[in-house]
Amino acid sequence: RRLMSSPLLSASRPWDAEFTEDTGRGRVALAAFFLGAVFGCSLLMLAVISSAAPFFAYMAMLSAFHMCEYLLTAAFRPDTLNFDNFLLNHSTVYQVMISLSWVEYWLEYGLAPSRKCWGTISTAGLLLSLLGLGTRII
Repeated sequence: RRLMSSPLLSASRPWDAEFTEDTGRGRVALAAFFLGAVFGCSLLMLAVISSAAPFFAYMAMLSAFHMCEYLLTAAFRPDTLNFDNFLLNHSTVYQVMISLSWVEYWLEYGLAPSRKCWGTISTAGLLLSLLGLGTRII
């Protein structure tokens, strides 16, 4: 019964700081795992649900961007490295707008799927995103 009433993470257990502090390696490892899973699942879904390819290409690029932000900080400013370098918690406005863009995409996909197929604009957007990400890395 005591286990049920205790919090999942507690300050009394020193190893929990790995998941509660911004500099905790556990928190960073979970974020990296999540981003890798999103990237991998996005690539898989590109093949499985080709009619929604623009969304899954976007998700792959979004997860790659956030992972690259952390890796760039690790390479050039390791002394400031922490969970915040993923830029996942950039701002509440950013998180709301990302969520709304997903809702908008899937509503439009459900109402007019022919408007969401891969086309010239999607190809141009992907190429520009890859160019921007490549430029950021270099």
